Amino acid sequence: MLSLKQNFYYTASTIALIALAACSSDSPTTAGSTTIPNATDEISSSSENTISSSADNIIENLLAPFTANNEKVLQFDNHVIAYNTALSPSCENAMVSYDENEMIVPLKPISGEAIAKCFPKTAPILEESHLAEDGKTKFYAVIIYMAESPQVLVLNKFTGEEINIYAVYPGNNCLLDATGPIVMFLVADTENIAINENITITGNVLHSESWNCDEKGNFPDNVKPYGEWYRTDLAIYSSSTSNDSTINTGRKFIIAPNTENLEVSDEERAILDSLAKAFPQKSTTDQIDGMTRFINYDAQYHFTTQKERYTIPEEDNPYFCIVDVYQEESGLIRSFTPNSRGTLQATILLTPNNSIAYLAYGEVYSSVGPAKSLFKEECEATNGSFYDYYPNDGKVAVACAVKNFTGFPFETIVSEQQSLCDNDYKSF
Repeated sequence: MLSLKQNFYYTASTIALIALAACSSDSPTTAGSTTIPNATDEISSSSENTISSSADNIIENLLAPFTANNEKVLQFDNHVIAYNTALSPSCENAMVSYDENEMIVPLKPISGEAIAKCFPKTAPILEESHLAEDGKTKFYAVIIYMAESPQVLVLNKFTGEEINIYAVYPGNNCLLDATGPIVMFLVADTENIAINENITITGNVLHSESWNCDEKGNFPDNVKPYGEWYRTDLAIYSSSTSNDSTINTGRKFIIAPNTENLEVSDEERAILDSLAKAFPQKSTTDQIDGMTRFINYDAQYHFTTQKERYTIPEEDNPYFCIVDVYQEESGLIRSFTPNSRGTLQATILLTPNNSIAYLAYGEVYSSVGPAKSLFKEECEATNGSFYDYYPNDGKVAVACAVKNFTGFPFETIVSEQQSLCDNDYKSF
């Protein structure tokens, strides 16, 4: 089991993180539209912590080595676009300042010019996504000092009222450097979050079981704690700020109803609410021995009839999307692997009461936030009833019950799977 200390302010090795609580008069204001200038890599060549840019630097890969059960809490908040421990001098000059107590001011709006200086590998991705040009997205920098090194700092919660950061140390008796670099997170606010001037910034300390020092106190190289790490797919942020009413285009989970009339009566709403909450099925009785068998899956229907399986390939991945069809029960399960460590199952069940139940279950690590947000948006866009079985950040377990407005037959639902697999899960 991994050691977890809920209040890291009493841990001497993380005393510098107390600076997070100093956010007051320098609280951020609206940054407005941000233009990203052409970015050049300004990371200091003299820094021994600098690592070169590559596809391996996507932010999901930073946490990939942490595989112990309790380490699954280590997920970056969906608002976090990038993380950098190798700030250039020009970045520090532009963004790092201190309050009257000589503590780093931990939260600031950040301009496009400063993003190019502080996140030179992320800036071109932002430029390509046009996210900074929509006039609705605000960018913030969360800045802290790494008291000892090596550590991995994970900003796992960003709201208008609270920021929470995990300080992850290698396990066993490690020989740590007494000082560490200044660390910066790039946060995208597409929701116009109201930032409290007295925002609470808290943290936790984790001593890893997957990242262990040897008997001499040397830390292993399976974790790369330094450098710039970033998200490569920013489509989820762009879609959340769009004013386009066609939210059902480029969908991920729910089949768009072929009608603009999405009226649901009170009686129908009661049915949808009940259906959305009807999962998971906690147990079933074995037909042979009569024993109660418990099912450990949330938001997943337990089919009992024979299935027909087929795969929908993606380039270089012949098993990209696997679909199990249960004709006798008018349902199917679509399974896919959105990244090297995560899996997600989408279940569709056509019910006798003119409703369709959509379920999504799985562990997709840093993609939990985007997957849940998109599922909820689609559910609300189709006037469905949404239910989250696991509101924490560890996994996706959500359900949506939708009125079958135009009487989709099950054959139509099956035929839509090719389209769903073709245009969706790559972003996860």
